[in-house]
Parts: sequence; structure tokens; C-alpha cells
Amino acid sequence: MEIDRSVPWGFFDGAAQNNRCGGGALLYLSDSHHYVLTFGLGEGTNNYAELMSLKLLLIFAVEKGCQKLNVFGDSMNVINWISMTQECRNMRLDMLISSIRRVLQNIEIFSCRHVYRENNQEADLASKAGLNLALGIWKVAETRDGNTQEYYHRPFIDLI
Repeated sequence: MEIDRSVPWGFFDGAAQNNRCGGGALLYLSDSHHYVLTFGLGEGTNNYAELMSLKLLLIFAVEKGCQKLNVFGDSMNVINWISMTQECRNMRLDMLISSIRRVLQNIEIFSCRHVYRENNQEADLASKAGLNLALGIWKVAETRDGNTQEYYHRPFIDLI
């Protein structure tokens, strides 16, 4: 898998077990500066968790000043819905897709591509950890030049 490292890039994944959802994402600003994001998403399906993880990754990227972003995920449904090559037939998910498109208006250049699960393992681990977080909780691990700091985060409300 080839990644253009001159532009920030990210990975997302969602998890759903027993009607609980968790989300995970990674945002790379450079090879030496990245974030691992873990989200508590409450109740829902796997498609809901995947879409919410993408949305929250995009919101975080906008907060960090990303004007260009390449994103990768292992959900072909989400990739097709975002690229508009497939129609979503679920009203709740379709409303979420519309809200993702509103967030995307804050990003000048965006690509969203499919990767196989074996290339998305870190986001998968983060999404499974999100199953243990309460609804609305974001846990962030920021690594810069080999040093990692963990903290909890609240997004800017106007982007949600």
C-alpha cells in the first residue's frame, strides 16, 4: 500500500458487539507525529460505528488544521457511500453521511480509499478499545518524536 506522506493521512475503523459501538482512528501529520483516537459511540451497528469513526477522524483533522487529507478504511460500504458510487438505503446512516459531507467542506483536498483489514490493524485495535468507553468519550494518544502523551478530548461542537 503506497501512502503519499507529503499530505496528512489517516485510518479509521468501527466495532460493534452486543449493540455497543466503539470507534478508532489514526491521524498522521508526519512520520514522527501522529494521533491514535479511541471513541465511545454508544449503541448501533457496525456500519454506524464505521461512519462515526470516519466523521470523528475528519473533525479531529480539521481541528488540527488539515486542509488536505488521505483517509483509508476497511469498510467497502463506507468508502462507496462517501465516494457516491453506492447509495445508502438506511435513513439514519444517510443522515450521518450528509453530516460527513458537511465536515468535508472544511477540507480542500480529500481522498478516501479502501484497505484490507490486515493494513488497518491499529485502527481496529483502537475501535475495539472504544467499546469500553462511555458514549461521547474520546481518548487520544499523541506521539511526537517518539514521546507519547495520552489525554481525553472534546471536539468543537460546531463541526458535529
